[in-house]
Amino acid sequence: MKEVLGSEDYKQYATLLKNRFGKSADEVTTQDILQEKNKWVDEYLKKGEMPTFVDGFLYSIAKKQGKWLGGIEDITDQTNLEDVLLDKSDIAYVLADNKTNHIYFKKENEKSLNKMIGLYNDQDLEGIESFSNLGMVAQKKDLLLIKKKKKMARRMDSLAHLRTMFLAVGAAHLPGDSGVISLLRKRGFLVEPVVGREKIAAKKYKFTEVTVPWTEVRDKANLYKIAMPGPPTTITPAGMLEMKLYFDISEFKGFYIMAFSDLKKVEDSDSAYNAYATKIFNTKKVLPKPINMGGIKGREYYGKIQNYPSRLQLYFQGHTVYMLVAYSLRDGSLSDTSSQRFFNSFQPTILDSTSGSEDTFIFSDSIMGVQFHTPVTMSFNGSMSDTTSDNWRVSVWNGTDPTTGSLVMLLKKEVKPGFHIVNDNIIHDDFLTLLQAQYKNLEVKETSIEGKKAYNVLGTNIANRFYMRSLNTMKEGKAFFLFLMGDSSLISSSHISQSFESFRFIPHPITKWQYNSMPLQNFEVWTPSPIRAFKPKGNGAQYISYDTATGTTYTIILDTLNRFVWGKSDSSFLRNYLKNEFDKDSILTTSNLQKDSMGGISFLVKPEGASNVYKRLSYWLNGHQIFKLVTYGSMELVNSENVDRFFTGFKVKSLAEDHLSQVDPADVYKNLSSPDSALRNEAHQALSQIPFDKEDLPLLHSALFKKYPSLGDYDRGDINWAISEKISKLGDSSSIDFIMNQYDSLIKNDTLGREVAVTTLANMQTL
Repeated sequence: MKEVLGSEDYKQYATLLKNRFGKSADEVTTQDILQEKNKWVDEYLKKGEMPTFVDGFLYSIAKKQGKWLGGIEDITDQTNLEDVLLDKSDIAYVLADNKTNHIYFKKENEKSLNKMIGLYNDQDLEGIESFSNLGMVAQKKDLLLIKKKKKMARRMDSLAHLRTMFLAVGAAHLPGDSGVISLLRKRGFLVEPVVGREKIAAKKYKFTEVTVPWTEVRDKANLYKIAMPGPPTTITPAGMLEMKLYFDISEFKGFYIMAFSDLKKVEDSDSAYNAYATKIFNTKKVLPKPINMGGIKGREYYGKIQNYPSRLQLYFQGHTVYMLVAYSLRDGSLSDTSSQRFFNSFQPTILDSTSGSEDTFIFSDSIMGVQFHTPVTMSFNGSMSDTTSDNWRVSVWNGTDPTTGSLVMLLKKEVKPGFHIVNDNIIHDDFLTLLQAQYKNLEVKETSIEGKKAYNVLGTNIANRFYMRSLNTMKEGKAFFLFLMGDSSLISSSHISQSFESFRFIPHPITKWQYNSMPLQNFEVWTPSPIRAFKPKGNGAQYISYDTATGTTYTIILDTLNRFVWGKSDSSFLRNYLKNEFDKDSILTTSNLQKDSMGGISFLVKPEGASNVYKRLSYWLNGHQIFKLVTYGSMELVNSENVDRFFTGFKVKSLAEDHLSQVDPADVYKNLSSPDSALRNEAHQALSQIPFDKEDLPLLHSALFKKYPSLGDYDRGDINWAISEKISKLGDSSSIDFIMNQYDSLIKNDTLGREVAVTTLANMQTL
């Protein structure tokens, strides 16, 4: 709710939300709000005033005649829409529950419904479009209507090439420039209205019904088979569960089944079943009824799931839980023929509790660059993976063993292009901090994998009393987290220990390095991928090349120096320019560089606190342009052949004709007094970049007490103070003599001069 409302509105509505839904505002979901808002639809359904929707009626006719049924829209098209479509007005609507407001909103809903029915009966497509767009902001319209229309038109195009089709589309999707009719015409279809000679009441429409066989359904893990009225939709909550769902839009009734593992072996007791049922029904009290299917005992319950009448059956088999549900969107029996057929067709697979416990599979991924033995087969989990972070790409693989209840998960965090892992120990420390919040009695063992620091951790989950074993290690721009969760006997078994000990790095595909040009620049650089601009800011331009195999970014930064900056040599200037670059990092090596007429300097640095991460960087001067190259990685990577070539093998298409040593130092002093404020400010900025030495003192002395035009509204001798700082840092005795000789003339007439003189002497390092 905080994301929908914002912090301020959330504070205002938090208590009201708690009172309205009987739980804290943090627990109220967008689905709760929309379900409450659309309760009027349920009321119509339950009263029988709305037996079904038109598309449901047509679907029923086709189904009863044994026609092939498909969809141009599916459940996934609706998934997560409520999170985007919901806004503050929806919440205000739900919370306005006093009698006056309730009557008003109910009348408005009835008025809207009658308006829609009238437009539909009049076949007024333009009116339907106007009504549908009424009050809809652009984002909602795009998500709710336009994107759905485009997908519908694309699917209709594909299906129409396979066979003759009758396609039922909601009327709101038909009209307008972005409507299905217009989109199909753009795809080359001839779309014309068909007008019937007469209208037949639904009750009087006659057709020949046929017996339609039910569909046999199996799950991917082959834990059961069951029959459903038609092919179900597969939904994977959190990417870890597999739900088979069939919803009959003609009857407003649905059936679904899930089989999943519990980390603990589940007992055949009312308390164990009730613990699941109370969570499913979101209630404190349930009434279990013992049942038996295929030799497996279970319990049956009746209640409401998300406010809909539901019939629930639960079965336990070792670590495996079976959950079967029949539900209805309107009041009615859930013991009818179709519900009974669904439940009675359930056939669980009898599991051997001893099989599989010693089985081992090999998980190997050369792109990721890792391999290990695992007690379960693993697959990619797109739902838990995340690419929305600015700097991390998170990928998850997982698998479960129904016989032991074990869960194995591999999480890979890879830095995105433009970012670096600058300290591997921060990653390790964050990992251990996270585990300490969720597990108790942690046993932490530091080890290494092929020279890379790693941690083995064993712990007990505080809330659910299961055991966890984990491994964390890193290589270049990728951090790996391997988890296994299960009971104590499994965690401590020898083959699980062997699984963790088997984790190793394997060669990844060789990246083809080559020379790539920098966009709109004068350089070619040896890189693993094309160079692109990345977050340019200030006067500097930043470019990157990314190696997907290692998750490593190679950064190139260009900056242009002030025109008044001078230096006696490129290397001496760069050393002064970089004097504050490394802070607490350790400089391992440094060397001067020369390439054609360009001078440079290189460093190998170990970031503060890091274990296996090193920073390699070099700076080059081409006239007044600074060219910086940098990357992070293991010692092996930063000293590899291709990386060496990245730092030293670049090509400059045209060398600068001007050099820092050719700049006349007198220019900066002259322009400090320029009537042109832009030149004056530029000369002032140059003072901080020039590597002054004792030979420059005569000019600095002559400039120290001069009167300069203002740099701005808040200037109080900024230029004089900048020169004072340079003189003080040089700490030469000649400066003492100069200031003492000038001081008497400053006492009477120059307050700023006196302050500058005293401060300069006080800050001199020789005193």
